[in-house]
Amino acid sequence: MSEPDNTAALLAVIEEISGRFHLATLAPQIQTCRRLLARPESVSVAVLGGFKVGKSSFINTLAGAPILPIGILPATAVLTKVTAGTTMRVRITLTEGSVREISPAEIADWVTQERNPNNAKGVASVYVEAPTMVRFGGLVFIDTPGLGSVFAHNSETSLALLPRVEAAILATSCVQALSAADLKLFQQLAATTPRLAVLLTKADLCTSEQQTEIIGFVRRLLQEAGVKATVHPWSQLAGFEEQRANFLRDVLQPLTAEHAAVSLEIAIHKTDQLARETRSLLAAGAAAARRSREERENLGARLDALCEGSGGVPAVLARLEHEAKSGCTVRTLSVIDPATTPLRNELRQALDQSLAAWGGTLATAGHRYEAWLRDSLARRVMELGCEKQDAMLAPLSDFAAASEQLVGLFHTHLADAVREILGVKLELTDWQARFTPPAQPDISISPAFDLRLDWLWAITPAAWARPRFRRHLCDRIAWEVEKNLSRLAAQWSKALGVAIGSLAATARKHVEMQRVMLKNLLSVENPDPAPWVAEQARLASKCPTEH
Repeated sequence: MSEPDNTAALLAVIEEISGRFHLATLAPQIQTCRRLLARPESVSVAVLGGFKVGKSSFINTLAGAPILPIGILPATAVLTKVTAGTTMRVRITLTEGSVREISPAEIADWVTQERNPNNAKGVASVYVEAPTMVRFGGLVFIDTPGLGSVFAHNSETSLALLPRVEAAILATSCVQALSAADLKLFQQLAATTPRLAVLLTKADLCTSEQQTEIIGFVRRLLQEAGVKATVHPWSQLAGFEEQRANFLRDVLQPLTAEHAAVSLEIAIHKTDQLARETRSLLAAGAAAARRSREERENLGARLDALCEGSGGVPAVLARLEHEAKSGCTVRTLSVIDPATTPLRNELRQALDQSLAAWGGTLATAGHRYEAWLRDSLARRVMELGCEKQDAMLAPLSDFAAASEQLVGLFHTHLADAVREILGVKLELTDWQARFTPPAQPDISISPAFDLRLDWLWAITPAAWARPRFRRHLCDRIAWEVEKNLSRLAAQWSKALGVAIGSLAATARKHVEMQRVMLKNLLSVENPDPAPWVAEQARLASKCPTEH
């Protein structure tokens, strides 16, 4: 049989074994492998990365045309897929299931945060076919919302994509290199796909010597994290044609030329990983069937000890969860408070530049002030969330690391117990803590005047009272900044607590599923190793690379 047929046959055996022996923890991996084998005609290339690192600009450069919108605010609010087509065509799929076609000029109305705030229009995805992408036939580029941006629905959309990524390009600014969040993301991706590349955007901001130094630094970080990925500088400006050509030659052209082979390669990679875990579980089942009831009960008791009592994983996880939640407010305020005075001074200076243009009456000037402050403060609070994202996310990311370590220790102790009592090596897929950053808070701006006598303000020229009006607005700005930053801190603290609780629940569910699965292996009334051994042999016959 051909390689696709072999892999499909192997996956079918794994799925049958999983159902027969109640190996429920294998289900997500089986679904991923089945999906990959079902569409070998194309390769999805996810362009991932943080807020405003140039993902959309990168795809526009590949297309040779501004097909995706870019701007000062986060541009991408939903997944946008770009591929080759005979004509320029844009289709939108809504969350309720309907599909509509729009003109290319309307893309920004549907995919940007500015024109579709918080994805209020309910867009599930946007699919763009462009003739200029013909040289990348067989590839589907996915422009993702910024990971770690303050828009929670953005990051959630991107993170949900990770299990389905076939090849990935992580874009990160050359002047910032890899953040902790970037490195964490690539560690997660490395477990599911062998095709990874780091794109150091905005390389024009660095000298060639600095680029060499940054590339070496990023490679060391990746190596220390156990991630295999190539690293490439990138700029869309003139003078960087050679660097762009090198990236196309080393990363995209191989994917384009052999996209079906690459898709199959990834499917084989994932299925082989799944087969190893399945074999280890079958070996454990066969070994358990050969052991006495007392030995199996002993192993069951050790498993219970890992999951019950004050020293069990769920209890320890609950303590970690409580500590993480209780520290959210203090840690969030420690990041936000120092920004209060600089932001207040910045807005006061900007007020002086805008105030002169607010002619007319006090009423119209007051309304213009409110609109100006709402826009200015919303933009600055959003930027603050992006600038301080790692620090703001620290309570959540620290808990994620601690919970991963705890579940990893659970796997280790479980494998030790199985090896000591059953004499076999148990291979379990690492549990990965994935989380979504909190959402952008809404900005609340109070009226310019607590008591507004519209009939008086409507006839009072703003120029007559401008000095006093300015002093009043400066005082209001100080209050508005403090109020909205306090709201930002409160919302982040609350949302971090919710995310920590959700992550803890996911970890507990994983531990309990592993416990139930292994308890099922030990609870057979009439133990017989023959069925387990037979399935091991059948699985081995479908894995020629393992012979």
